[in-house]
Amino acid sequence: MNCQICGKKSASIKKVTKSFGRGPRLVVIEDIPVLSCSSCHES
Repeated sequence: MNCQICGKKSASIKKVTKSFGRGPRLVVIEDIPVLSCSSCHES
């Protein structure tokens, strides 16, 4: 897959986990698909 930033064919889809908030209002979302480039490290 081509990276939209650097144009190289080193982009792939990775799954990440993100957390939002703190304490009792903490929300964790898992398995979010993100396009990530191993050349320029953009996601």
